[in-house]
Amino acid sequence: MFTILKSYCPWEEKDIVVKKIPHALSNEVYQVIHKETNEMILVRQYLDQDRAKTLDLKISKEMGELGLGPKILSTCSEGSCEEWINGRTMSHEEMLSEEYSFKLAKAIKILHDARITHGDLHHNNMMIDDRNNVRLIDFEYAKRNSSDDDIAKDLANHFCEWMYDYNSAEWYIPRPLGERFEMLAMRFLTTYHSPDYPPDDALPTILTKNYDIHSKWVQWGLEYFEHTGEQKYLDYAVARARLDPEVLMAFSKEAKWQAHL
Repeated sequence: MFTILKSYCPWEEKDIVVKKIPHALSNEVYQVIHKETNEMILVRQYLDQDRAKTLDLKISKEMGELGLGPKILSTCSEGSCEEWINGRTMSHEEMLSEEYSFKLAKAIKILHDARITHGDLHHNNMMIDDRNNVRLIDFEYAKRNSSDDDIAKDLANHFCEWMYDYNSAEWYIPRPLGERFEMLAMRFLTTYHSPDYPPDDALPTILTKNYDIHSKWVQWGLEYFEHTGEQKYLDYAVARARLDPEVLMAFSKEAKWQAHL
C-alpha cells in the first residue's frame, strides 16, 4: 500500500492514519488521512496483478475529468491514488430507489454515449457525494469503443446486480426481485432512453445477455476461490451458476468443478 502512496506524495507512515474500507472484493481499498493537514485520499491496491496489467487507466482519468468518477491522482503497477469523495457508498436499497435509479440511468447513459462500458455496475461501485450527485467508481472492468452488444451486456450486468447486497454478511446469495424486476427495469430504461421511449425490444435484448454475464462472474468466483481459498467465493459462484441452467451445465462439464456444482 505504501508503494502506491509514494507514487502520489512523500507522506511518511508516522504522519498518516490508514483506514481499510470494507466490502471491496476485487481490490484492497484504503482511506489515507494526513494527520497535520487532514488531506484525504483513497488508495486502491490491485489484488489481481494479471488483471491490473490490462486496465485502461485513461478511462478512469476521463471519468474523473467529467465528474462521473473520482479524479485519478497517480498510478503505479500495484494500484492507484484517487480523489477522496466526500459522501457515502450507495446502499442496495438506494440503488433501487426511484431517486437514485433516475440519477444512475442518466450517469450510465453519458458513459454509454461515449462508447464506454463500466463492466461492474453494482451499488458498492456507486457513490453519493455531499451534493447528492451520483459518482461511479472502480473502472477495473471498463472498456472503450464498446459495441451495442457490449452496452446491452453492461445494462444486463447492472440489472443482475440488483439481486446482490454486498453490505450483507451473506452477500454471495442472490435475492431475485420476482415480479418487481420488470417494473424497476422499465423505470430505469425510460429514464435511460429519455426523451424517447425505450424500444419495444430494449429489455428482451438486455435479458438475452444474462448467460454471458452469469458465466463471467461464475468464472470470477471460481478463480478467486482458487486464489484465496475463501469459501465465500465458491458459494458465490455456485449460487450464481444455479441461476441459469445453461450456465450450470457448462461449468459442470469442467472436471475440477463437478463436485462443487
